[in-house]
Amino acid sequence: MRGVRLGTLILLPAWLVLSLVWSAAGAEPVDYGKDVKGVLKSRCFACHGALKQEAMLRLDTVAAMQKGGESGPVIKAGDLAGSLIISRITHADAAERMPPEGEPPLKGEQIAAIKAWIEQGARGVENEQPEADPREHWAFKKPVKTPLVIPIENTSGSPIDILISQEHQKHGLTPLGPAEKHVILRRATLDLTGLPPRREELHTFLADVSPDAYERVVDRLLASPSYGERWGRHWMDVWRYSDWYGRRSVPDVMNSYPQIWRWRDWIVRSLNEDKGYDRMVTQMLAADEVCPGEEENLAATGFVVRNWFKWNYDQWMRDQTEHTAKALLGLTLNCALCHDHKYDPISQEEYFRFRAHFEPLELRHDRVAGDADPGNFKKYIYAQSYGPIASGRIRIFDEKLDAKTAMYRGGDQRNKFDKPPVSPGILSILGTSGYDVKPVELPAEAYYPGLREFVQKEEVAKPQAAIAAAMLELEAAKKAVPSTLPSLVDAVTKAETALADAKVKNNGANVISALEGKQSLVMNAVQGRRALSHAVPEFKDVNDKSVITFLVQILQDSHTNFQLGLDISKGATAGWVGFENGKIVS
Repeated sequence: MRGVRLGTLILLPAWLVLSLVWSAAGAEPVDYGKDVKGVLKSRCFACHGALKQEAMLRLDTVAAMQKGGESGPVIKAGDLAGSLIISRITHADAAERMPPEGEPPLKGEQIAAIKAWIEQGARGVENEQPEADPREHWAFKKPVKTPLVIPIENTSGSPIDILISQEHQKHGLTPLGPAEKHVILRRATLDLTGLPPRREELHTFLADVSPDAYERVVDRLLASPSYGERWGRHWMDVWRYSDWYGRRSVPDVMNSYPQIWRWRDWIVRSLNEDKGYDRMVTQMLAADEVCPGEEENLAATGFVVRNWFKWNYDQWMRDQTEHTAKALLGLTLNCALCHDHKYDPISQEEYFRFRAHFEPLELRHDRVAGDADPGNFKKYIYAQSYGPIASGRIRIFDEKLDAKTAMYRGGDQRNKFDKPPVSPGILSILGTSGYDVKPVELPAEAYYPGLREFVQKEEVAKPQAAIAAAMLELEAAKKAVPSTLPSLVDAVTKAETALADAKVKNNGANVISALEGKQSLVMNAVQGRRALSHAVPEFKDVNDKSVITFLVQILQDSHTNFQLGLDISKGATAGWVGFENGKIVS
């Protein structure tokens, strides 16, 4: 049995070797461009390509891999054991394995393809060229205006038409003739306003045979309010316009903000006013600083407000950085949050320097002329919900002038680098000459809205309106008094006369008697407190406009409380009159 086991142990490795040799010899040829270079490009070029060359190593050509880097060649044709790249992509230690920690390892089929390719001779493609330096991409080059050479036969038409015509000629293409007039009108109207032409517009254009008929149609469409509405929709998609959203049933605002529709209206209005793109972008990013006194333009900062996130300030800053770069630069700057960008020449530090521009920001409610005061902006407090404001304007301002931007690892703001905060800066690929961040001196009304003229006028108008309303009430009361005043004056006069007579009658006589009638009551409360309730069964029903008169004589000035009750046992009081210290209260 021992011999059988030895025989098994000896034959098994031989079977494996034979199997591997047969597999390599009989396997399908590996396509370097499809099966190998594609894997290297997606997983390895970021650190070993045109953008970066970690350890002085490039993997974007076979020649570069054969040359190698600091550790020598990384591939040897037909020699897996001698190919350093195999040992690195299959290393058991995650700290040594490539791609590095934080990146998933290559899949089994990807490793198998690279192994088979090396075993089959590690052949490349003819005249293989290394990846171009991303910094040389046309998008990162400053545009240079090229003089337009106009051939003699193309002396008319716009410069764009001439360029297209030249390309047609270069490629031997014959362009189609002009479209029919009704087609041209429909295309122009849909393109500029998003609406089809009206019947009368079509008839007018078809009847117009002047040489500038089309130009005048375009001018009319550009002057239409529909132009700003149609192209406002386009730019709102680019700039991610969105009304506020959150838990509307609570209600609780979480993203974007109420009243942001004022930014939408500003976009439409700016396009219809033919405001330049550069000016629009400047105001969207910094209207609070470049035009702090222009009420009509402060809503432009809705571009920044849109990304606000109630529960996490850091998330607001992330979204603002990402979508500012995407919308205005066409760059995926967010890819550099956790590490240097893998495809564009953007470092992680540059990401945080770009973000630092927004770090001082906070939101603020502004009053709008004619609207109610929306009150102060409320910052997030755990477990508290804030519903939408129904008036005013939402905007940004620099709340934290000394705000610091710290870099952190892996997208986790708690895992900060042990290095000083970074200052605001722009991407090096865009050029840094002439860029300097300086404080901006703002007028007092920019940070104290109470100084604004319309606010002062409205605040003064409030008490004036209240006074006017009170005067109207007073005049109405004066007009209503004469109808009842005589009877009241007569009743008071009679009561005063009766009181005087009673005092004379009882003067010197230590006797207190009832005033008159069987319903009269006498109560002596000179010492202590006396309370008495008396029912009047005769009054079962009292009609509207009935008048009930009571005559009360108070012989000594002390607190007296006279009540008229609906049901004394239940404590249901219909009215009361109190006499104290010479005053009557009811």
